[in-house]
Amino acid sequence: MAEHLTADQVQTEHDRQRGLRAARKGRTPEGLACITISGDEGSIATAWRKTDQRADAMYRADGGRDVAPSDHPRTPAQRTFDAAIEFLTGAAADRSRATRPTLVLTAQVDETGWCSD
Repeated sequence: MAEHLTADQVQTEHDRQRGLRAARKGRTPEGLACITISGDEGSIATAWRKTDQRADAMYRADGGRDVAPSDHPRTPAQRTFDAAIEFLTGAAADRSRATRPTLVLTAQVDETGWCSD
């Protein structure tokens, strides 16, 4: 059975989460640079929704369902990366450059994340 919280309890939990919010730069187990952003449910949900919406627009611009998955220029994870970079920097990720991406965005809610400081 779901617990029913009062407005004060919800506000207290929101304030607790906001007080613990952080962004950290680190490395994934694969050795890639990463940024871990953790915070309140609402902020993370909003950031993820905007990233997901942009990634979906990129999917459609890349051909959507009319193109076989193997023929898409980016994997779903690469589109999400490009969308997140665009969201964070305000500039489109430049896929034509010879350099490889050096940033992976992960949003975690739990304490077991894979990005270390």
